[in-house]
Amino acid sequence: MKPESIQPGFTLIELLMTLALLAILVSIAAPSMGEFVRENRAASQTNQLVTTLNLARSEAVKRGAIVAVCRSTDSQSCDDDADWSTGWIVFEDANQAPGGAPVLGSADDVLRAWGSLGDSTILRRLNNQPVRFNPRGAISHGNEISFELCINDCNGTHDREIAVRPSGQIKSSRRE
Repeated sequence: MKPESIQPGFTLIELLMTLALLAILVSIAAPSMGEFVRENRAASQTNQLVTTLNLARSEAVKRGAIVAVCRSTDSQSCDDDADWSTGWIVFEDANQAPGGAPVLGSADDVLRAWGSLGDSTILRRLNNQPVRFNPRGAISHGNEISFELCINDCNGTHDREIAVRPSGQIKSSRRE
């Protein structure tokens, strides 16, 4: 008789040890991946607002007019009661109503509209200053405007703060 040859392969013990090691590695990596996704989302949504503010400022200078940013739920009208995370509009403020929130009138030219940031995002303005840029690119009322962006809650390390200086300079930073 011919001796039987041994087939190469894994034993059950080797396979179970490999699966146990893989499970340990996944359990370590999963929380880090969740934090990475949350951090990336906060940065992306912060960049959306910074892009909006930069667009409004540059259009104000280019057009030689007042350009305003207001929050909106329908991308067609300003909504003072809405949370900023529901969306916003950039428009040339032809009526230039002094003080108070910008109002989108029939003579105003809508430059761009942004939709909602999502259900788990909170974007709020920390002071009640209207967001208007004058033809020099500065804030039309002269006071700093601040926004806070949070994912899920406003207690985490992934919060962002966006500030618009009176000169019109826009700065975003991570709040620790």
